[in-house]
Amino acid sequence: ALSVDPSDPQALRDRGEIALVEGEYATAVARLKQAHAARPDDPRGNQLLAEAIMHQLRQDFGAHRGDIELLRQLATDDELRRETLRLRVEGLANMGERTASFEVLLELAEVEPRERPMIEVSSNHLVRSDVWWRSQLHHLWETSTSDERTMMADEIARRKQSVLARPSIAALSAYLDDFGGLSDAGVVRLNLARLCLEQGEPHRGEIELLRVAQSDNEQLQTAAFELLNPHDDPPTPYAALDEYWSTRQIAASIGSPDTRGPHRQQGGLRRSGALRNLRIEQAVSPRSGADRCFVSTDLSLLVAYSRSGKELARIDLPHELG
Repeated sequence: ALSVDPSDPQALRDRGEIALVEGEYATAVARLKQAHAARPDDPRGNQLLAEAIMHQLRQDFGAHRGDIELLRQLATDDELRRETLRLRVEGLANMGERTASFEVLLELAEVEPRERPMIEVSSNHLVRSDVWWRSQLHHLWETSTSDERTMMADEIARRKQSVLARPSIAALSAYLDDFGGLSDAGVVRLNLARLCLEQGEPHRGEIELLRVAQSDNEQLQTAAFELLNPHDDPPTPYAALDEYWSTRQIAASIGSPDTRGPHRQQGGLRRSGALRNLRIEQAVSPRSGADRCFVSTDLSLLVAYSRSGKELARIDLPHELG
């Protein structure tokens, strides 16, 4: 068909698809661009052209970045739009255009689903989308110049003020997910804890307060422990805690008290309203691997965290204790 009518979009698309399958991306792009010009509303042709352009951009972003605008026009579904943005984030960063990469990364954050899907980053290598996003942000931060870092810090601060001006659990949580590991997020976390306590999520609220209480900001520490200890309960000695838990057959050894900050008491640990902060050195339950646990004093809940701070499990203690 192509030899008879070289402008036939169907024949051009077929030739382009064959070239794409065979890895001849330059030929595929050329044929598929011709097909697109002849029939711009062909969904299959547009999908193939987007795929071919993305292959070329991954191979040499700088040489083929002129096709980005066409790719943006072709990316009509949400997943392809997000994949295009990820490609631009990496390509611009590799070209040393960190400010532009940061701006595209923020654009990506606005369209990323909160379900955190798995994405393919290389052959046989999947990663959660939010983990990929944060890794790109940290890479940009670590490799940026002082001027670039100032620009990024100003934008992150602007977003922090925006969520604090109209706080909600969803907005504050989203900010912490994106920027909590990079910025001074103690104020955001404190506001999130307050909202959780006010809106019927006491366990989560107190866990967030305990995180705030471990910050280096003494003002935030004091605010957190005032919320954790509204009646200023007396400190509970470590020995008493050890006996308390051993009588319930929890195999845990409790570390020495951390005396940093105004909220710590010599030889003891202040009660935290509904939770105690314990150092776990060996298995607490069949769900082992916990380095730190927050346990409710009514023995209803244990939340286990790894050494890196990742939540490992939420354990219904009455079942564990028998």
